[in-house]
Formats: sequence, structure tokens, C-alpha cells
Amino acid sequence: MHTRSSSSSTSAPALATLRRRAAAGRAAAVALACAAASGCALRDGSAWGRLTATGTTTYSFGDRMVGDSIATSDDYLVTLSELSLEVPSLEVVMDAGGAAEAFDPASPPTGYSLCHNGHCHADDGALVSYDDVTAELGASAGRATAVFPISPGPDWAIDGWRVCPEGCDLDRGTITALRAGVTGLRLVAHVDDRRSGPDRRLPDGGIDLDLDLALDQRVIAAFSAVVGPHEELHVDIEGHITVVGALFDDVRWGDVDLAGVDLADRVGESVEFVAWRMVGD
Repeated sequence: MHTRSSSSSTSAPALATLRRRAAAGRAAAVALACAAASGCALRDGSAWGRLTATGTTTYSFGDRMVGDSIATSDDYLVTLSELSLEVPSLEVVMDAGGAAEAFDPASPPTGYSLCHNGHCHADDGALVSYDDVTAELGASAGRATAVFPISPGPDWAIDGWRVCPEGCDLDRGTITALRAGVTGLRLVAHVDDRRSGPDRRLPDGGIDLDLDLALDQRVIAAFSAVVGPHEELHVDIEGHITVVGALFDDVRWGDVDLAGVDLADRVGESVEFVAWRMVGD
């Protein structure tokens, strides 16, 4: 991570050009895998189910925009030239058949200290919605996780992303959650301070940042589908990943190394993932 100074002003931002930047070989390493010794059970030579998934990745900064810049909660202005997420895989969590731990906000599950007003406080400081906590509990009860590589279009913010366009085999069971792995973030931006005088925290004219961060994050989506006898063979999933303006809140922009740490911490609560099953006519 490093700063990059420039005597000229930052060019007009290509807001949220969200594209997968996984290095060659990473996608190959993310092979289809079925956990547990049973692997992917077949029925008379055929899979119990076939998975396909498509989705979009977008930004939601509308209520934060001041001209071409994103206003943060602590009076900074972030002008984007590039914002890239590296999301190489989709994890499909299958239920073991046993009951998942019931979620009771009055008795927070392990890893959470307080649940109120629709969210729980995680031990790592993140605020997690009740729906995501419930999905996580279901995921922790799963016996198998199938990992599928995500294939982006030329610009995945526009063309979207795809998983198993030809269909991938699913084992028998119940899908309880979907997880998208976020393994990297790239940010090229100009950051300025809205405060002046003795309260100003950045040099006059602001700073230019060029950051590449390695991450190991999962964003989880609640999902339910049964794979097995008397069920539809095809599980067609539509997903939506959204990056919100909270990504840039409470970041210590004056120190590039600390800024990188803060951004990495913010990903878990500022990248949202929802998914649903597509039903044919």
C-alpha cells in the first residue's frame, strides 16, 4: 500500500467500476469442491440437482454524493478513480439434515455480544443484520460446502457475473446459505478534508491514494432450496452484491497503512449480498 502524489487534480471518477481482478491461476485454483467423504452424490449416474447462478455488483452512494465525491460520516470527501472488488468464488452451504441453532436476539449466539434494533454486534466490531445472523447459524450447521468459481463479464458492474453457466452438480440436501468470498480490494482515489483551520486533518489539497488490499472476507446471503427427490432438478439463483458508502466511514485517511486496515475492516459491513431462487413460468 502506498500514497501517490500528483500535481494535477484527480480525473473525473469512473464511479464504482467494480470488476473482478483475480490473477491468472486464482480462478483455476478455485475448483469445484464438495466437502465430506460422500462428495457429490449421484443418482443413477445423474446429479441430484444442477446449479446455475447469475448476478450483478453495483454501488449505492446516492445519498452520499457531493458533486463527484462521496461524503463520509466524519467529514471527508472521497473522489473515486477506481474501486475494484476481487470476488472469485461462490460457496453453497448444504444442511446436514439436523436443526440449526435457533436465533434469539435476547441470547446472542457465539461471536456476538449484543443484539438489538435489527442487528447484532459481532466480536470483530461489525454490525450484522438479524437475517445474516440467522443465515450464518444455518451455514455453521451445514455438512458440506460446494465452492464454485465466479466468472465476470468484461465489466461485471454492467454485464454481471455468472456461476456454472452450463450447470454444476449438487448433492442431495438443503441449501441453507450462500457465501461470496471477497479476497481483494483496489482503491484509487483522491481524499480531501471538509474541515478547515486547526480542525483540518489532511494537507491542503488533500491526498491521492492507490491501495491494493488482500482480504479474507465472506459476505453471506440467506437462501433456502431443497435438492433431492420430488424437487426441481435445476436451482437457478439470482444474486446481487451492493457496495454502500459506509465503506469509507471512520477510515484514518491521514496514515495510508491505517487507512488500509480500516478499509479491510469495513468491507464486512459495507458489502451487502442478497440472493433468491429464480422460478420459471
